[in-house]
Amino acid sequence: MRKPSKNRDRPSLHEQVAGELFAMLRKGLSPGDRLPSEAALSEMLGVSTITLREALSVLAHRGFIERRHGSGTYVADPAKGQWIAIVTNVDLSDPRVSYFHRRVAMMVRKLIAEAGLRARLYSGVSTGRNSAENGGALPHFLLEDIKLDAIRAIVSLDSDTHALYRDMPLPIVGSGSKYPYSVSVDSNAILRRAIAVLKAEGRKNIAVIGWGTEPDRKACMDLLKSQGLSSRREWVRNNLDPTASAAGWLQFEDIWAASKQKPDGLIVLDDVLFHDVALAVLKHNVDVPRSLSVVTHYNLGSGIITPFECTCIAIDPDFVARSFADVLQLVLQANPPTEKHIETTYEVIPGVIPIPAAEVARAIRPDDGEA
Repeated sequence: MRKPSKNRDRPSLHEQVAGELFAMLRKGLSPGDRLPSEAALSEMLGVSTITLREALSVLAHRGFIERRHGSGTYVADPAKGQWIAIVTNVDLSDPRVSYFHRRVAMMVRKLIAEAGLRARLYSGVSTGRNSAENGGALPHFLLEDIKLDAIRAIVSLDSDTHALYRDMPLPIVGSGSKYPYSVSVDSNAILRRAIAVLKAEGRKNIAVIGWGTEPDRKACMDLLKSQGLSSRREWVRNNLDPTASAAGWLQFEDIWAASKQKPDGLIVLDDVLFHDVALAVLKHNVDVPRSLSVVTHYNLGSGIITPFECTCIAIDPDFVARSFADVLQLVLQANPPTEKHIETTYEVIPGVIPIPAAEVARAIRPDDGEA
């Protein structure tokens, strides 16, 4: 009797047995064939009947076998058991992860299911900035399911894992132009539009707060300079982790304390960072928008509350999700999309008026006399 491996990185014993059974199905059996009895399979594989039944349950859940009561276990049609893998290295259970990540993942899965396809979401353990640092590993269960031929196609919501899929013989739609087919948000376009908004308002001294997917500091300052605007090196803060505690607050504090001269325009390139930045702006009693005009990235549907008047450059996560689902459908139909790389659009919402605190309070806790 074999013993379970002590290596936690390896699949459990019943998962290993499921892999062996799957190889046996593919090698010598066809859809509709009946498998040997549980006793015979246990002896053949050298495992207990309990472990074998767990392995069979894995294969049945994945649609590779059919367990018919009183009749036995049969090989299922493999095409019916495959699903679309929706993959992200981001830990979607982390409360600080952007609404954008959670909404896109949920909507892609919903749209794929509505198209009559099976879908499964694979969420990683990364948050914010360290998603790039953990880009060298795909979720463990995804790799196991690929070995089991359980995956029909992949939708990768990460832009930094493209190299890991290079040799996989599966249709893949990813985020970023390094994938054969992709859907992505052009962060540079958002930055350029935000600069244009502030320039049109007559703002001259611009500060920028963003994170790892945004342009580097020099590129950002060069862009500002090309528009006839000025910005100090210490006013451009990028490569931040929006999930780090108070990241936006701390960066605004540093910007505001950097010199006697203060910026008259501020661009925030992440809605999670904006929450902390806004609190820091209020703490310093900055006169917005008279002394400081603020432009922030905003995800439609996230319910962001702006405590002062600002301009929002809005991305629609549902549009991004629909683009992923549409491109995937074309790829699966062996009808390559005419556009291999889709850049999502954005909407400029000027002069967003803050919601009065009294209205927020009533929304959260209605008056006793109200129905």
